[in-house]
Amino acid sequence: MTGLTFALFCILLVAAVGQFCLEIDVEWYHSLVKPPFLLSPFGFTVVVSLVYVCMCAVITRLVVGKHFFPSMIFLSLTGVLAVVYIFVMFRVKSVYGASVAMCAVFAVSFVQQVRFFLKDRVLALVYLPVFAFNAYCTVVAFSLAAVN
Repeated sequence: MTGLTFALFCILLVAAVGQFCLEIDVEWYHSLVKPPFLLSPFGFTVVVSLVYVCMCAVITRLVVGKHFFPSMIFLSLTGVLAVVYIFVMFRVKSVYGASVAMCAVFAVSFVQQVRFFLKDRVLALVYLPVFAFNAYCTVVAFSLAAVN
């Protein structure tokens, strides 16, 4: 139960800080040329919910198995960089800066996926949707930067 509580706290903390940084200028966002593979708002909500559930399962497994170092550092760094992405994209309105931030998220996520694959295949499988989402968001960020 401690692992699940800690996991939920971590996820809610990152989500709350991200929400605080999220200030969408609707006119600016609608003026962006978006790639055709961009998820709809509903699809994005469903996928992000799945990512949160997977992250909660990963953190719970790490805490219960007492294997949270250095994995929690990588996960924390990914969370911080995701918040930086949100801030740069929606507050600063820089698609170029956001693509750099998202590239950093993807790089840390890739390292974490490889670490999980080498140490715990179950963790690697549970983390795979998170990694895939980070890869997708990186492609979207670079697509936005390329055409705007």
